Amino acid sequence: MPKAAPPNTPFSTPLSGSARETEERIRNIFQYKKQRPPLLFFALACILALSCGGLVSCQTGENAASSQMMEEGAVWDALRRSADVSGLDDRDGLAYTMLASVSGEDYTLAALSVHDFYPRYTLVIGAADTQTGELLGPVFQTSGYGSLPTCTAISQYGGAPALLYTANGMHLGLSWGEAGLVSWDGEDLDWAWPVEGNLRDESSQAFADYNNYWEDHLALLAPGGVDVFVETDHDVLRGAGPQWAADHSETFYIPEEGDLPIPIPYQTRVWVENFTRDSRNAWSAGNRSALYHIVSMKAEVPVPGQREGDSLYSLLAFCDGRAEAGEGGWLSAVLLFDQETGQVGDVLAWAQGDREEVELPRETWGGLEERDRLIAEYYQSQGYSQIYFPGEAAPEVLPENAVAIESIVYGDEMADGATRSIAYEVTFRAYYTEGASDYLVLQRDGADGSFLRLLGQYPAHTGKSARDAAFQETFGLMDADASLLYDNASAPVGLGDWQEPPYLVQGGEPAVEILENGEPIYNPGDYWDRWSVDGFTALRYYHASEDRWTVQSIETTRTDLRTYRGIQVGDSRSMVQNLYPELRDGDYWHLYDSAEEDFLWYCDSSMDLGPALLFFFENDQVSRIVLYDMFD
Repeated sequence: MPKAAPPNTPFSTPLSGSARETEERIRNIFQYKKQRPPLLFFALACILALSCGGLVSCQTGENAASSQMMEEGAVWDALRRSADVSGLDDRDGLAYTMLASVSGEDYTLAALSVHDFYPRYTLVIGAADTQTGELLGPVFQTSGYGSLPTCTAISQYGGAPALLYTANGMHLGLSWGEAGLVSWDGEDLDWAWPVEGNLRDESSQAFADYNNYWEDHLALLAPGGVDVFVETDHDVLRGAGPQWAADHSETFYIPEEGDLPIPIPYQTRVWVENFTRDSRNAWSAGNRSALYHIVSMKAEVPVPGQREGDSLYSLLAFCDGRAEAGEGGWLSAVLLFDQETGQVGDVLAWAQGDREEVELPRETWGGLEERDRLIAEYYQSQGYSQIYFPGEAAPEVLPENAVAIESIVYGDEMADGATRSIAYEVTFRAYYTEGASDYLVLQRDGADGSFLRLLGQYPAHTGKSARDAAFQETFGLMDADASLLYDNASAPVGLGDWQEPPYLVQGGEPAVEILENGEPIYNPGDYWDRWSVDGFTALRYYHASEDRWTVQSIETTRTDLRTYRGIQVGDSRSMVQNLYPELRDGDYWHLYDSAEEDFLWYCDSSMDLGPALLFFFENDQVSRIVLYDMFD
């Protein structure tokens, strides 16, 4: 049956003129059959609290004066009595929360949420006589689990008060849901979006179209309405892409902050999706999408160094199912929007945690002068004495000593609390170059936002992402793919600078063997050694004049280490090939013979002289992982 198309409201807006083109960039989790996961064996435990703050339990439009959280009373009791809680577990008690209400001439339209500990929930929406509290008709009910519903009261939409609700669910990293805009027409509940009509009549076309639509759509709150996502066809279980991709926005009221200029709503959603995609979210999970409801986007006064035409906004959002007290589900950020590209040009500050932990005082934002100074110093070191920044008049034909920077766009970052390593994509032109771009990784103080130093540069056209560049330069690696990780909280170990990994020496001191005949030796006092613990060996070179080691090769059979893309010993050949489609077979520099061993390898360097990653197999499973730098 063809998917039902929702009516085009006057404020339906595609999130981008080319949303489909951007799907591949903002997708990254698992495909599954088009059915909602079963509740059986579901045991997601999260501690709930009723004092979660108005923005989780009650979203309100600017002019909805009567839609504040209601005290217990006649309407509350009427909805509570009508709620079907047969699917909830009441052994630890049930929590009843009035989400939102809005009043008409002689009635109140209200929404109630009932949930248990897991959480499983029931959302109840109904209209009651304002004076008596008597329900004026049957209520609408829907249920879910792994998340909690939201509701926004809108004083007027289409001539009547309305409620905008979302009712999403989540299980084992997959999500689903439904949403709607409902009002009271004097006789019954009436939906205006995503279909028109009465959903309570299960034989109606509106009911069929509504359920059909939400089979492959999902809605999250956004200023003035919701952002709507479409389900992708990615093979999620193999990490091929996200489950959801942002498609368009629906606007039903003017938010308190006023209308947002195009394309800020779309670029904000893109940033939130990219930023929270892999582990940097309240679930600490990888390959996730469509997690965050955006509560507000507030225009801010420019910071020092901000270019004319660029705009600054502060963002506040919360994670579906994780915004309760103690769950750390809130996200805030200060985003600079670049006028030239329309993208997020910089992220001045961000925080995740409980609601009270994500305040970002202005003194933590810093300025942009130091960023531009570090960028200028880098290009001066490349031989350019004349540097033009965006907005400055540069000649059409540049002299050989000049470079014109056309845009500076925030890419991604690594953060450890004390500092942030931010990869900016800098697009430029010069006498011999047109439309080139670099990733410049700058270190920024996590407390006051000041820029500290340039960590490194990486060409942006190599297929590596901004996050790859930030990761690589943060930890002094030769190649992000030529590294191994223990967990998300620990520094990786890889080719390049050596830092002894504490997680490898928990069982005792390592064995260190100095190689008397190790070659080549570059300076007096230098030497080669072999550092090893159970299942792990590193071949290192000691630089005596600098008192430091660099690593030429690493070999491991441990199952508690994984590659940058997520492969560990014991994984299947098919999983390796899926995550590393560029792998090759054949001999590797006569060091490993493909006639004698079963292995695949990868090298991103010219002539295969740089860092390489090798997977060895036994019975089509990874038995050993080797990192090797041929160009010592």
